[in-house]
Amino acid sequence: MTSSEDQDLNLLKRQIVQLKKSIQSLKFKNSKIYRALNIFNIIAFILFFQYAVLYFFSINRSTVNNSDISFKSGSQLNDISKIYVLYFNYNNYTFRVKINKQLPRYYQSKNITIVKDLVFNIPQKIQFDNDNRWFIVTQSLPVLTICCIMLFITIISYIYRLNDIPNSLFSLTFFNSISVLGIIFYTLYFHNFF
Repeated sequence: MTSSEDQDLNLLKRQIVQLKKSIQSLKFKNSKIYRALNIFNIIAFILFFQYAVLYFFSINRSTVNNSDISFKSGSQLNDISKIYVLYFNYNNYTFRVKINKQLPRYYQSKNITIVKDLVFNIPQKIQFDNDNRWFIVTQSLPVLTICCIMLFITIISYIYRLNDIPNSLFSLTFFNSISVLGIIFYTLYFHNFF
């Protein structure tokens, strides 16, 4: 064999390998597993997105009368500063709000506005009547962190079309399922189901 025939043979082998890979990719894209995993990832993305949007834009608000809330305050000493903590008991669950200064006593007699997400019903922020400040519920921050990280990973995966590659799609689905299950268990714990 001459060198040109040898090069042609190597080129032909490379093209055959590429064709086999493209056939496998097309078979995977037409499979039910591909569709199911992508649908699950899109549903997980919508869950994470609604939590983050409602957190940052305070859309889902509900006003709660003061008679429905038991209110307790305390302080935590730190080496640097003193942090005040407000504890609210509402609908059989307790949530905590950290603030950097002590609120006057008359705040305890005001109604509050609670922002919750639509799906998990976790309180995210509170606001007292006639006050424009929002106070963040500290139990909602871990869920927000997970949602933002998973939103970032999912967006990057779909921008770079990593969902077309089987191993990447399985990895993305694994991370989304672990995150959704973690948030569901946290929600069940937060609402005192166990």
